Amino acid sequence: MTKDEFKNMLDSLAADWAQRKNDKAAGFFASDIKYGDPTRYQFTSRADLLALFKNDEGYDQRTIWKLRNHQFTGSPMGKAQYRRGV
Repeated sequence: MTKDEFKNMLDSLAADWAQRKNDKAAGFFASDIKYGDPTRYQFTSRADLLALFKNDEGYDQRTIWKLRNHQFTGSPMGKAQYRRGV
């Protein structure tokens, strides 16, 4: 995967999340993810993350990637900082 492919993957994830394609969005994450907000929640499984995606209380979802904080090593691993807007 190239850096551009990584960015395209993140864009697809954001679009799926916004369109409430929750199963597809969760599929971008490893089954044993480490995902969290330092003050609100932490998840260690894709199933728990999917529950977060689905429990959006009806608010519109949008994801804003902070492009300067993308880290991509060329391996199957990368990380990106984002702000989840409602």
